[in-house]
Amino acid sequence: MTRTYDARLISALPEPVQRYFRYALKEGAPYVNSARMRHTGEFRLAQNKPWTMIHGEQYFTTETPGFVWRGVTTLLPGDAIKNDHLTVTLLNFYSAADPQCKDEELLRWLSGGVWFPTSLLPSDRIEWAAIDRRQARLHFHYEHFSTSFLVNFNDAGQISRMQSEGSCGAEMRAGWIVKLSGYKKLNGIMVPTANETLWRLKSGDTSYAKIRLTALEYDTPSAF
Repeated sequence: MTRTYDARLISALPEPVQRYFRYALKEGAPYVNSARMRHTGEFRLAQNKPWTMIHGEQYFTTETPGFVWRGVTTLLPGDAIKNDHLTVTLLNFYSAADPQCKDEELLRWLSGGVWFPTSLLPSDRIEWAAIDRRQARLHFHYEHFSTSFLVNFNDAGQISRMQSEGSCGAEMRAGWIVKLSGYKKLNGIMVPTANETLWRLKSGDTSYAKIRLTALEYDTPSAF
């Protein structure tokens, strides 16, 4: 039996979170079990490095958090694969390449939830905590891992920004920021089509990836 979204599920959530789900989801929308997407964009390896074009694909599972990322740039091809551990051959500037950085693997998966919002609905692993009318805290628990985002909402009900706290890796990052925009209705769900990711470094916030969604499909468990 297909599980579907019941709007009564959000009645006790903080007001901006309710506003988001009313904007993004329609009553009776089926829960997403898997998602696949294509994107274009740019990235750079460091603040003083040039931007380079990138074309990528991502594949997500939701019941068991997981993703596969594959990308090609003007520099070299790469393939990042996640099951319960992420191996990175191209984007090794992600601290997710560090086996001690499981929390960032989960953060990457969790931030992808804006493309399949049923994974952000309250559950035994998702909790929302109130802050004010424009912010809420998203807590995620999975097995013995736990992480969170500070989430910003605009007046339209869109998630406009997600910020993590703390990060592992060599540069002692203070976390990272995901900026989201260009919302469109795809597969009956309102999702962002533009995504910019920034590291929070001692020297200041530094943008390192900008992607633009070109395709998004649900519950098609195969490669493009």
